[in-house]
Amino acid sequence: MTDSMVVYVANDCFDRIGDGSELRVLYESLIQGLNHKLNPLKYAKITISCSRAFEDIEDSIAFLGKAIERMERYKDAVFLLEVSQAEKKLALGKHHDSLEQLNDIRGRIEQVADVDSKVYANLAHVYGLYYKRKDDHENYFKSCL
Repeated sequence: MTDSMVVYVANDCFDRIGDGSELRVLYESLIQGLNHKLNPLKYAKITISCSRAFEDIEDSIAFLGKAIERMERYKDAVFLLEVSQAEKKLALGKHHDSLEQLNDIRGRIEQVADVDSKVYANLAHVYGLYYKRKDDHENYFKSCL
């Protein structure tokens, strides 16, 4: 069921139809209450997909912040949600804030053993986006490796 939910909320049909609130309503009425019953990483992926339903990126960042509070006992999920927050800050043009958050996340990840590879992959992806925006080609290619 969780895998089907991940695919369902990632579908772009929510972006094309309705007034944009359908994904938020689905999340608030069904998914939000399942945070301790679903795989934490998959729950985080669902939450990240649902965060695109907000027109204002600041609202999306706040939405992810609330999810972080709910998932605080699952470190990998928290890292994944925080990386998504940093990506949204980057989209807002808050490059310095995004880089600070990414560096903080990387520091905490290095202190924890057994972090899921999806977290590392998303962290490297957002670092790559940051360096691409800054036209720092050397660090961009390093982060992509």
